[in-house]
Amino acid sequence: GIDAEASRARSERRTETGWRDFLARVAADRSRRAATGQSEQVAITEIIRFSPAFLAKYSVLSAGGQSSAMQKPNPSAPQRFWLASVAAMLDFHPEDAARRLNCPALFISGEVDDVARAAHVRELYDLVPGPKQIEIFPGLDHVDLDSGPGLLRQIKLAVDWFTRHLAAKF
Repeated sequence: GIDAEASRARSERRTETGWRDFLARVAADRSRRAATGQSEQVAITEIIRFSPAFLAKYSVLSAGGQSSAMQKPNPSAPQRFWLASVAAMLDFHPEDAARRLNCPALFISGEVDDVARAAHVRELYDLVPGPKQIEIFPGLDHVDLDSGPGLLRQIKLAVDWFTRHLAAKF
């Protein structure tokens, strides 16, 4: 399932000792937040171990200001997140949320996305009740969905989906 795939992906990118050390850091941050209300900020690459291929492709995209994701005032500064966000991600169980989803749902993924793997998207899709649609774009990865034809195709799908399923409710 999703948990097994996530564990496998983690172990590919972080040693077991590295993962335990990172979890200890998140736990220490949780204690610090409880005592002081303060959380540590870290670079996103300390949280998510992106593949070298993703990082290379994303750096080209973001250097040109073409990315719709992770916009920041200073593009050369590292993107930073709170370790409190990591704790929330670790506590979140997308399978439970998917089973409880009570609205139409559109899932879009790239077939070769190594950040939000298509297999995970498909597993969550299978758990969602009610009206749903899944689109897996052949040959596209995470970055391909953030610009150019991939982004335009996503926008069209989303507009069509919202018009068909949600516009009448609002």
